[in-house]
Amino acid sequence: MDTEKRKQLDMQLTLRNCVAQNEEVAKKIPKFWDNYVIVQSTTDEIQEISKAQGSNKTGISSDKNKLKMNLIALAAKNSRKIAAYAKFINSDTLLKEIKYNEGQLERLAEASFKNHFGRYHSDPRIPLEKAIQVYVEWMRSCIRGYADFILVAEIDKRIAGVSTWKKASILEKDLSLRISHYNIGAVHPDFSGMGLFSNLTYAGMQIFKDSADIIEGPTHVNNYPVQRGYQRLGWQVFDARHSFHKWLDK
Repeated sequence: MDTEKRKQLDMQLTLRNCVAQNEEVAKKIPKFWDNYVIVQSTTDEIQEISKAQGSNKTGISSDKNKLKMNLIALAAKNSRKIAAYAKFINSDTLLKEIKYNEGQLERLAEASFKNHFGRYHSDPRIPLEKAIQVYVEWMRSCIRGYADFILVAEIDKRIAGVSTWKKASILEKDLSLRISHYNIGAVHPDFSGMGLFSNLTYAGMQIFKDSADIIEGPTHVNNYPVQRGYQRLGWQVFDARHSFHKWLDK
C-alpha cells in the first residue's frame, strides 16, 4: 500500500474510532450518519469479498478497488464535518444559553469585529471606531428583541462566542416559507480556531430542524473561515451581491 492510500485508510480508521467514541453526537450531525453507515457497511462487504477471493489472490479487482477509494474519499469528506465536534467533546467548552448582560456581548462584538474587513471597515471615510460600532449596535439590537434566539459559548467563565437567530417573519409565514435566519455571530479572537463558529452554527440549526427547510446566513464571499465553517455543515452559496457607498458632499 502506497503512502497516499495509507493516509486515506488512516483517516477512515480515525473517523471510525471518533464515531465509536462519540456516537450520540455523530448521529446528530446533518446528513453525516446515513453516509457513515453506508461507508462502513459497504467497506465491510468489500473486505468480505476480498477474503472470499483467497489469500493467494493479488487483491480485490480494479472495479472494486475504485469503489473502495470512492468510499474512503466519502469518509474523508465527512471526517471534516466531524472535526470541529471532535474538539468539542470532552473539553471544558459548553454550548448553552447562559446568563449574560448587554455589556458583555457588546464587548464581544467590539473585540470580534475590531480587525474586520467588511464594507464599513473598508470605507476610508468611516473611522475604525464607527465601523466597529455598527456591529456593536447590531448586537445590541439582537439583545433588545431583534433576535428570537441567542446562543452563547462560555469557556473558563468567559463569553467566547455568540450566535443570534431569527424565526420567519410574518410576511414569510404568510407566503408559507419555511425559513429561518442566522443573524449575527461573533467569536472572540482569544478563542479562534477552536471550532466555536461551527458549534454555534450547528446548535442554531438544531433549533429550527423541525420548523424550517431553509436557513440563510449572510457573510462576505471572501470571509473564508466562515465559508469553510458553513461548508462543514452542508451549507451552500446561494447568491452574491455588491454593496456600494455613495457620499453626497455638500
